[in-house]
Amino acid sequence: MSKRKCIFSDSLKSQYKMFKSGKEPWDAKCVICDQIISIANKGKADLEKHLNTEKHKMKIRSTASTSRIDIFMESNANLNLQRSVRATEATLVYHTVKHHESFNSLDCTAPLCKSIYPDSKIAKDVTCSRSKAEAILKNVLGPFAQENMLKEVSKIRYLSVSTDSSNHGAIKLFPVLIQYFNPEKGGIQVKLLELQALPNETAETISTYIHTILTDKNLLDKLIAFSADNTNTNFGGRERSGTNSVYSRLKSATQNDDMVGVGCIAHIFSNSVHHAIESLPICVDSIVMQMHNHFASFTVRTEALKKVCSELEIDFKRMLSHSKTRWLSLYPAIERILQMYEPLKSYFLSLSYPARTLQMFFENDFSECYLWLLHSFMSIYQSRIKHTETADISVNEVIDQCSQVVENINERLEQNFCPMKVTEILRRLSEARRDEVEDFKQNMRRMYNIAKDYLNSWTSEFCTDLKHFQWMTLANIPS
Repeated sequence: MSKRKCIFSDSLKSQYKMFKSGKEPWDAKCVICDQIISIANKGKADLEKHLNTEKHKMKIRSTASTSRIDIFMESNANLNLQRSVRATEATLVYHTVKHHESFNSLDCTAPLCKSIYPDSKIAKDVTCSRSKAEAILKNVLGPFAQENMLKEVSKIRYLSVSTDSSNHGAIKLFPVLIQYFNPEKGGIQVKLLELQALPNETAETISTYIHTILTDKNLLDKLIAFSADNTNTNFGGRERSGTNSVYSRLKSATQNDDMVGVGCIAHIFSNSVHHAIESLPICVDSIVMQMHNHFASFTVRTEALKKVCSELEIDFKRMLSHSKTRWLSLYPAIERILQMYEPLKSYFLSLSYPARTLQMFFENDFSECYLWLLHSFMSIYQSRIKHTETADISVNEVIDQCSQVVENINERLEQNFCPMKVTEILRRLSEARRDEVEDFKQNMRRMYNIAKDYLNSWTSEFCTDLKHFQWMTLANIPS
């Protein structure tokens, strides 16, 4: 009669925990050796025999010297903390870029946060100096923003491109901006598509650069408008003639003869003002710069002017400078001179040897008239230049601004408009100096006509092409 087989019972399982049940009741599997042991004949003795083998002992020693893999895995709480730290670092970098701050400031931001928030685990672990910030921007935020933008642009049908050079030492950077309408994002969107350094700024180089970028990103067939400065390189001059400008080359590359070209309206407004001012018998730019330079770095002169202001009971204000490349700087400079006109006149005419041009300026009774005239004339442009420089303006709104300026100038011409201050001064002078007053009025009308003609000559093309879209601004109730 056959002997009854021993089985791997529950009592053996509790006693020998490194074994577990096999396929058969009498089989036990060694967890360490991954080997099936039959205990059918000797039961417990078979288990002890396996435990005493050299193979099993070597496995035990090997297991003891090997770390468990779970100690290399972070806990969920620790992972959440690390995610929060990384999100904080990315937010710091985004904040720095958005507000145009230097990455150098981040060298002390992290230590500062640790001092301000000593009980914060996140602040304790944040390390985001300039090098790390640059890496996060270039390898994380930049590609992420570019990817999202391209996804968004892939859904729109039309876009416009803008570019301009920016000199940084010997490097000439060319950003390429795209503008498009996205109702899901609240309207007009302006995005930076690319920023590269180019060896020169010829029409061929710029047009090839733009064409290559749009082609690589599958956007060339969506291009319907080009915007840039009003240089010959970009548009071929006022008449936009020839085939070697960036504008004409892009039209040829896209085979779109209806492509809209829009110059910089802020430049056009500024040039309109300066062309008009040059027709006047006084050189306002020179007067402004001379007055500023006279007081700029001379404490004694400034104190003398302050004394005159005190005697005339007029608040002292520092003279402002003017730069021809900054179209918003002349208006406040003229306004400042008008605020200080009486003290300045008294000061310069009291000098033993004043600058000849300034002496002649203040001795001329019509000088203040011209300043008030220019102040009133430039106020037409000032707010509109600011409006056209906003980020989300459309070409239809630009056309509106142009139309309003021309309309305002036409009204002044029809009504022979003179600012109130000018009218007061001319009334005092009209009896004794009637011919000079008439000359002043003729100069004023010439100035208005020159400004209007300049605006019309530079804006007529795109204003005419896009006039039938003006209803989109909803400035008037559509019929």
